[in-house]
Amino acid sequence: MDANKVSIKTILAIISVALLSFSGIMAETSMNVTFTTLAKVFDSNLNTIQWVTAAYLLAVTVAITTSAYTAKRFSIRAVWLFSIGLFIVGSLVGAFAPNL
Repeated sequence: MDANKVSIKTILAIISVALLSFSGIMAETSMNVTFTTLAKVFDSNLNTIQWVTAAYLLAVTVAITTSAYTAKRFSIRAVWLFSIGLFIVGSLVGAFAPNL
């Protein structure tokens, strides 16, 4: 096997990390760019919208900084299933929330 050859698994891992990073940046940017629209749609002030964005970024930061620990402490499958479950619960709470 050639020492300079990169495995397909490594290439796919790099592509998936790049796509996830791009998605995160797009989500953050779209929230920042649409502050006034979000304030109108949710009938709220800009201060509240900025706090929601800051809370989102804080949650992402905590998830990223604790990911290495959780990957070592728990199985990847358990972490993935917990994350999917938390995402579904959070989405349902957000969907049925009476206000911002």
